[in-house]
Amino acid sequence: MKNKNQIKKYEIIIQAGGRGSRLRHYTWNKPKCLVSFEGKPVIFHLFEKYKESNFHIIADYQIDKIKKYFKINPPKNNIKIYNVQEKGTCAGIRNILNRLDRKDKIIIVWSDLILEKTLIFKKSPTIVTTSSFTCRWSIKNNKMIEKTSANNGIPGIFYFENKNLLKSIPKSGEFVRWCSLNIKNFYTKKINDLKELGDFSTIENSYNKIGYGRYFNKIKITNKFVIKKSIDKNYDHLIKKELKWYNEVSKLGYKDIPKIYN
Repeated sequence: MKNKNQIKKYEIIIQAGGRGSRLRHYTWNKPKCLVSFEGKPVIFHLFEKYKESNFHIIADYQIDKIKKYFKINPPKNNIKIYNVQEKGTCAGIRNILNRLDRKDKIIIVWSDLILEKTLIFKKSPTIVTTSSFTCRWSIKNNKMIEKTSANNGIPGIFYFENKNLLKSIPKSGEFVRWCSLNIKNFYTKKINDLKELGDFSTIENSYNKIGYGRYFNKIKITNKFVIKKSIDKNYDHLIKKELKWYNEVSKLGYKDIPKIYN
């Protein structure tokens, strides 16, 4: 009988390429996978859902920023980053598959998806569908079709029990299109509590939540005060620097800033 850790251990391939142009100014100096959502980079939400798994990150745009961020704030997972020159969501996958064992269980996922809970897969191949938002590809009559849908859309999560079905994947091109032509018999798993960091409004709504803050801070709002404190000692120095910043700005005569009580 398998324990939970064994069940949840996958080789997870994250497609993190692309500029994320729909996110406007949030991606001018960093890739979409590092855009903050509810206090932490969006890709960290995936890391936390699959703590026992190995991650393979396919990147191109601002890849140096990813490497630098992980060096400063290292995830607890086992992570490898791959730089690809080819275009499309197929890019880099075949290179990673060549490095995997024949028995490895594989999840392929887009970096801008936020799961509310860990997905456990038992049937292969499985294609996740959703009604949470509109997708360009969808499933109808057990076929993948290039038709926009807000009912059985294909958001970008795929499970394969091993790499056998992925042998003929090309170096470039669109992964869903390749699947539609090569994966004829598949299972579906519908997830309706899925979020996509696909457009500007999703991030704005996240930032406007009451009590929003970085994952290493805790914010409490009362009738008279906003109380902010660090919940990770590694970031205590940032609170001290913030206090100094407010003091310096106050000396310059700016009025529209918070008053620091203690």
